[in-house]
Amino acid sequence: MESPTFLLLRKRHEEAATALRRLRGPHYDVMMEMNQVIKHINESQETRSHFRDIFQWNYLKPVGLLYAAILGSLNGVYGGFDVGFASVGIPSLEKDKDAPFTLTTEVKALFVSIVTLGEFLGSLVSALIAKRWSRKWLLITLLFPLLATWIMVAYPLNLFMFMTARALHGIFFGIQFPISQLYVAEISHKDQRGLLTSGNMVCMAFATMLAYILGMFMDWRAFALTLGLIPIALVPTLIFVPESPTFLLLHKRQEEAAAALRRLRGPHYDITTEMDQIDDHTRPTPPIPQTQVAPQGDSLSPLLFTLYTCNLIKQLKSDATLTNHPINLLLYADDTVIYSRHHAANQVSLDSIKKWSSANEIQINTSKTQIMKFRRGGHLASTDEFLYNGTKVQIVPANEYLGVAFQSKGF
Repeated sequence: MESPTFLLLRKRHEEAATALRRLRGPHYDVMMEMNQVIKHINESQETRSHFRDIFQWNYLKPVGLLYAAILGSLNGVYGGFDVGFASVGIPSLEKDKDAPFTLTTEVKALFVSIVTLGEFLGSLVSALIAKRWSRKWLLITLLFPLLATWIMVAYPLNLFMFMTARALHGIFFGIQFPISQLYVAEISHKDQRGLLTSGNMVCMAFATMLAYILGMFMDWRAFALTLGLIPIALVPTLIFVPESPTFLLLHKRQEEAAAALRRLRGPHYDITTEMDQIDDHTRPTPPIPQTQVAPQGDSLSPLLFTLYTCNLIKQLKSDATLTNHPINLLLYADDTVIYSRHHAANQVSLDSIKKWSSANEIQINTSKTQIMKFRRGGHLASTDEFLYNGTKVQIVPANEYLGVAFQSKGF
């Protein structure tokens, strides 16, 4: 008996129903299970179609893009070589009786870890120079100091030189690796950027495996020289890759950016839309003149409010002496609450705020100003009226302050 799933894959639905009925019994409702199998088949076909689109994507067809992305990613091999040499080269060095120094456990631990400190420092430098200097030529130039550090590792005069070479290697690789990631990301189309930028880690893993294999057949000096020379082979090929269009647009080199993008996408690709998108992303946001108030949600707003209203407290305390009743003030961020047990004191506080706002050229929004009288119940008295600059202020039965709901009868 044939598999019902196989029969459904071949669109032989009647035979699939017969086979399933024989497997499940004559009284079994086969339609529900057949629909589930068909649904799973359709989902798997959609998944295969998605991966087929990824690897047969039209933007990957131009040789220029694949060529540049692969070469940009190959700069990650030095990271794999670092791991490989620490694992394979150090044991070989320990066995060398003619080595210029001996390695203790502490020295080996320092040799392995000092490169990470260098990478940290190098990544900071990378962030400073990435916008100023060409991505392409930085990748090419950094290959030579990296080679120099491997030569220093292969022929150290003493332990200090050996450790210095390792630290310098970490610094140069820390500069190079983010730039190579940035270069590949900038030359890639947005739909496939994730796929192409993963190439750096693939190259790093492959380089680690290659270093393990080479280390089995070489002594530590030849091993270090080989690891340094392999990436130098990239130089003749990197010269011919196009510069990052994003970098060129950052430096107002529109014609060169268009030519580079055309090389990366192919002669039949319309680069206009993508050029406009890159230009929008690279163009700095124009300054927004702010002459009166801080924008809504600006973190500077509460600080400016606090500085500007600090003399309001003095104004209220000074005017409170006229009523012989205390006036209390609450300031939080840009919210202000004034309260007192006495009607006259509250009216004086409103007059005091009017005087202060006029002196400091601040306008009070009376439509957002509210008064709430706490009482046990009943109607408001005829005297319960408060004026601000001649305008009656609204008295409300409830309000919310800092997330706490208040009512005229209490909380």
